[in-house]
Amino acid sequence: MALTIDLDREALRQGVFIAAGIAVPAALVGLLFVDDAPGASNDGWTVLFPVLVLAGLVLGAGCAAWVQRSGAPLTHGIATALIVFVGVQMIGIARRTISNETINWGRVASSLLLSLLAGTIGGLLGGWLAGRMPATRPGTQTGQITDDQRSDD
Repeated sequence: MALTIDLDREALRQGVFIAAGIAVPAALVGLLFVDDAPGASNDGWTVLFPVLVLAGLVLGAGCAAWVQRSGAPLTHGIATALIVFVGVQMIGIARRTISNETINWGRVASSLLLSLLAGTIGGLLGGWLAGRMPATRPGTQTGQITDDQRSDD
């Protein structure tokens, strides 16, 4: 017995664009302004940018969970956060490898866990919101089956 989940690609696309649109600029600004040197004083900036990144992941995951039409809001929330995490980490690891910088695998692992947590929170919030206020896509009515939901059984 195989377990298959049909992911709503449009919902994932919307969620990834929102999450990446908030999280990536916040992470880049954080890299520019936060000094990782021992003893450096960042006056609270050290906390602000990771919080913005996580908020972006929660928001994007929540959007994907809210607008998805396959009945799996939590899966869509987690998938959205993981897609953004993998994309950002691939770029970061490639950059560090090319510039011969060390890769802190503990930081990558903790970022993965935080991304999973953000995706879970966003998925739960989006699923809750969908139950209270169903999202509609342009050209559809609430409860109407769209073309990408139909299957050829």
